[in-house]
Amino acid sequence: SDAHPVTLSATIRDLGASPSIAAELQWPKGVLTLSGRPRPDRFTIDASELTLHTSTLRLKGDVMLDAKEPSQLSLQGVLEPAELTQIPWLKFETFDPSLIKGPLSLSVQFRGSPNDWQSAAAEGWVTAPQVVVNDIPFDNVRLEFDQSQRALRLRLPQGRLADGTIWGDGAIEYQPEGQQYLIQTEFTSVQLARLAEIIPSWQQRAIKGSA
Repeated sequence: SDAHPVTLSATIRDLGASPSIAAELQWPKGVLTLSGRPRPDRFTIDASELTLHTSTLRLKGDVMLDAKEPSQLSLQGVLEPAELTQIPWLKFETFDPSLIKGPLSLSVQFRGSPNDWQSAAAEGWVTAPQVVVNDIPFDNVRLEFDQSQRALRLRLPQGRLADGTIWGDGAIEYQPEGQQYLIQTEFTSVQLARLAEIIPSWQQRAIKGSA
C-alpha cells in the first residue's frame, strides 16, 4: 500500500524432489525472512525471523496443507507489543497493542490449525523485567499459559506492583456467543501511595495506606 510499501524477493532451489524456498519481505519498519521446504502434505519452516525496531521473533515448524491435520509451530523471541501495529497485514479491531509498553521475552509451542487457533493446543510463557499495562507498571513479571479444549488458562506465579508482590491465575473459555472469563488475583502488601505515584491517572489524588 502507499502507507506501507512492501518489497518481496524469493529464491527457489532444486525444483526436483526436494525443493527449498528462501524469501525476504521488507517494508519501511521491518523485515521478515523465511526459509522452508514444501512437501506433499506440509510446508516445513526451517527458520523464519521477524525483525522490527526492538522486536525479534523466530518461528519454525510444520504447517499442514490439510486443515484437518494439526500444524506444529514454535515461536520464540523478544516483542515490543506496540510494534505489532508496524506490520502492514495485521489489523487490531478489539485490542490496542500500544496499551502494553515494554519488551517481552516469550516462548510459545502451538499444535493445531492456524485458522482455528481457539481450538488449538498451546503452551508457553512471557517474562518482562518491567512492563506497563494500561498505565499500570509491573516489575519482574512471569506469565505462564496453556490452552486446550477451547479454554486458555493463565498463571502469574510472580510479579511486583507498587513495591508489593502480585500473583494469580485465570481462565478464558471460548464460547460461540462470546468469551467467558474467570480471573483470580492476589496482592501482598501493595503500597497504595506508591501506586498513586506511578499511575498517571492517580497522581492528582490523595491516596494513602496499603492493600
